[in-house]
Amino acid sequence: MIPFMVNMAKLFELFVARWLEEHLDTQYVTKWQESFSIGENNPLRMVTDVLIFERASGKCLCVLDTKYKAHSSVTGDDYSQVVAYSDALGCRNAILAYPSDTVHQLDVRPGRIRVQSCVFDLGLHFDVAGAEFLQQLYPILIEAQNDKTISRA
Repeated sequence: MIPFMVNMAKLFELFVARWLEEHLDTQYVTKWQESFSIGENNPLRMVTDVLIFERASGKCLCVLDTKYKAHSSVTGDDYSQVVAYSDALGCRNAILAYPSDTVHQLDVRPGRIRVQSCVFDLGLHFDVAGAEFLQQLYPILIEAQNDKTISRA
């Protein structure tokens, strides 16, 4: 057999994006790998993992960044990255999605952006893990829909 390497972080990101595309309620729309520029003359490019929009209004409800890591806590770099994406898009909700529940839960709002962690537990059957993931995600999306702030995404 020829050896090969799998980029698990990219695979997890693609899996979550495609799973949401197939299973998220139809009032929401997902976009994967959205690229945008920051600053004059577009000197800085950013690429998000997943954005979730309200279909009716087009409002960006949350930025979801997948993290295929074995850390037991959210890192400062992961937090800063998702806050930067959210701020640049004018979105007030950010989610860090992990593949197991070994990461301590995060739910903070030190400024105008609320950052929460969610789990799509790859140790469970996909149907069970997906249902649990949606139970974590839907309250965030509903709160974001009720927020009257308009995003720039």
